[in-house]
Formats: sequence, structure tokens, C-alpha cells
Amino acid sequence: MTRLEQALDAALVVGATARLTRLVTTDDLGEWWIRDPAFQVANWHMIRTGELPWWDKYRSGLSCPHCVSFHAAWIVLASHAMFGRTRLWRFGAGALTLSFIVGHLSAHIDGGSQPDDPSQDDA
Repeated sequence: MTRLEQALDAALVVGATARLTRLVTTDDLGEWWIRDPAFQVANWHMIRTGELPWWDKYRSGLSCPHCVSFHAAWIVLASHAMFGRTRLWRFGAGALTLSFIVGHLSAHIDGGSQPDDPSQDDA
């Protein structure tokens, strides 16, 4: 592998890890698919048994970028170790990295507002 390929893969690892972290901790999809279901299961368990599940303390970690990035990093690094030299891995990691970069650029250009953010509505 050339140095250029190594540098590209390193950038893709960082970008993919950053995007996956943000997906879980910040994005609406992470809320709908990961954070909300975890809270719903914990609440269901609380109603059923009268006590919080043993794993309840880990729910707060789903909003912690440091906590989630550790797990996102080992997943991305493991996928790179297994499939890193394939076009498919670079395509997937590239899509995640590009999504991360363009999302932040778009938010910066738009002044940080989100289209569905009611606080940004005109009075």
C-alpha cells in the first residue's frame, strides 16, 4: 500500500468514526433508532418490575461523544482490518466521511440552523 493510500485510509477511518459517533449521539436517526428504543425498553422494564434494569446507567453513554466514539472507532478499525483494501470499504467509509464534512459545511453556510428547528422560525 502506498503512502497516499495509507493517508487516504487514515482520513477515511477518522471521518467514518466521526460520522458514526454523531449518528448515535446527535442525529435524529440516532434518536429514533438507538436512544429512544433504549429508553423505551428501560421504561418498560421499570413499569414491569418496579426497578431500573442493571444496564440503565449505560443509557447516558449513548449521548456521550467520547463513549460512543470508542465503540465507533473499534468497529471502523475492525472493518478496515478485514476489508480496508477493497473498493466497497472505501466507498462506505468515504460516504460516511463525506456526509460528516458536507453536513458541517451545510450547517455553517446556513448559519447553524436546521430546517425543522422551531427556534429558527420567523416571527
